[in-house]
Amino acid sequence: MSARPTPVAAVQTRAHDRTDFVKRWPELVARIATAAESGARLIVVPEGTVPAYVIGAEPVDSQLLEAAAQDVIAVASRTGATIVYGGARAGADRLANAAYVVTPAGIAGYADKCFLWHFDRRWFRAGEALDPIDTPVGRLGVFVCADGRIPTIGAALVARGAEILVVPTAWVTSGRDPQALENLQAT
Repeated sequence: MSARPTPVAAVQTRAHDRTDFVKRWPELVARIATAAESGARLIVVPEGTVPAYVIGAEPVDSQLLEAAAQDVIAVASRTGATIVYGGARAGADRLANAAYVVTPAGIAGYADKCFLWHFDRRWFRAGEALDPIDTPVGRLGVFVCADGRIPTIGAALVARGAEILVVPTAWVTSGRDPQALENLQAT
C-alpha cells in the first residue's frame, strides 16, 4: 500500500422525506459537483440519500434510482472524482441499503449494509459481500453506517487489500440535542 494524499469531501445533507427527493435531488447533485470541482478526489455522501433513508411501503421506482446514478456518473466523468453515495439498490428479492461507488468510468461497485437495525429490515435485505472496490483513488473498503460497529468488517476489508475505509452514514444521535450524543457510534 502506498501513501498518497487524496483530497476528500463529505457532503453533509439534511434528512429528507422520500416524497421530497425529486425536488431536493438537483441541489444535492449540485453540492456533489461543487465538491468535485473544488478539487475533492473522493466524495462521500450519506447513507440513504437516494431516494431517502426511510423507504416506506410504496415500491421504489428503479428508473429514479438509475437516473440518480446517471447524474452522479456524469459528475464523476466530468471531474475525475470518485463518489461514494448512499442509496437504495434493487436486488432479486428486496432492496439493499447500499453505498454506490462511482468513478469516471461508471459504477465500480456497491457495498450493501450488513448489520441492519430492526427498522431497516422493514425495507432492506442484509448485504453479504465484503470486498474492496478498485477506484482511481485506491482500493476502497466500503461499509455502511452500523456496520462500523462490527470491527471485523473493517478488518476483513483491510485484510483483503482495502487502502481507504469509507463509511457513509445517516448519523443519528437519538435525540434533538446534537450536544447530547446518545448513539454509541457518536461517543
